[in-house]
Amino acid sequence: DPLAKLACAKDVATLCSSEKDKGSGLEQTCLQRNIQKLSDACRKKQMFYMGLGSSDIRISADLSKACASAQKTFCSDEHEGGGRVILCLLDNMHHKEIEPSCRKALVAEQQKRRQGIEFNPALMNNCQKDIDALEKNGTCKQAHGGGTRIECLTRNADKIKDPSCHASVERVMRFQSADLRAKPGMETACKQDIERLCKGIDAGAGRWHSCLRNNISAVQSPECKAMVEEVKKQDQTSFYVNYDVHTHCASERTAFCKDATVGRARVLDCLYFHKSEEGFSNGCYFAVMSSALTSKLAKSTLGEKLKGMRGWLDGHRGTVEKWGGIIIAVAVCTSAISAFGFSYWLLKKKFKKLGYSVTVPSASEE
Repeated sequence: DPLAKLACAKDVATLCSSEKDKGSGLEQTCLQRNIQKLSDACRKKQMFYMGLGSSDIRISADLSKACASAQKTFCSDEHEGGGRVILCLLDNMHHKEIEPSCRKALVAEQQKRRQGIEFNPALMNNCQKDIDALEKNGTCKQAHGGGTRIECLTRNADKIKDPSCHASVERVMRFQSADLRAKPGMETACKQDIERLCKGIDAGAGRWHSCLRNNISAVQSPECKAMVEEVKKQDQTSFYVNYDVHTHCASERTAFCKDATVGRARVLDCLYFHKSEEGFSNGCYFAVMSSALTSKLAKSTLGEKLKGMRGWLDGHRGTVEKWGGIIIAVAVCTSAISAFGFSYWLLKKKFKKLGYSVTVPSASEE
């Protein structure tokens, strides 16, 4: 594009002099890597081409070449255009069968997308009304660049009214759950803590999230710590958002929770309830438990109920010394009955039935 070359000539000289005359591909990569530093005219041209590349894999030479095999394996049913194939590849980028060259190209695509909704066709097509509403009522600042609008949507997912937008945002949140490099600003904020706490641990598939959560008290960057907690909280909102649970619990979702309606963490609550039953895989069990779910069901266990006895016992030591055995026995029985009754009521209310019909997959189905 002669116009793009003219618009970006000064930017190439200033920011990408080492790539000059080595081919337009390297110059383009350099310019797009420095998108926020470009002149207005050059930035508009580069953003236009970057958006096109994210909307159709046939326009993205790097992705099309590196991921040709993966496209056939994972996304053969997806129609090209509208960003569908690229979204499919991003859904599967952490699969063990994805070739390293394809995963590298997808990481670059992911890093591009975190810069703004302009590079996320689904968000651009489905979420404009919701973004305008959130900015108009003051929930989000009217700002562009740096992933500001993406953060606006993910942090206010519960306020989104358009179902298509909500689904698109949840998908972005699952990308962030799988790989912190997909979340605007998180890779930079956590860089030093990852280097210090997560040596030898590969990025992706939730591994860096898990490392930082397990070492949260040692995370030094306040911004990084806040983001770790933010994504952890997002993971507790939905089966579809939580990468680990979504990846490892597909069979359990069908076998134990097929009647659990989507929304308000109902599927997550259901999986937590059935976590110790026969047919529940170890992978799903650990995914559910490591997510540290804070559902009402998880909090209503007998152990939580018994904690409330401590204050009363401390205030009635004389009575306890005389009648302690009987009091404790009665209290334990009462707490057990109360916990059971509350869990029973909660399940009935949440899932609109007394319990789940449990279907254990047969060996052939596994």
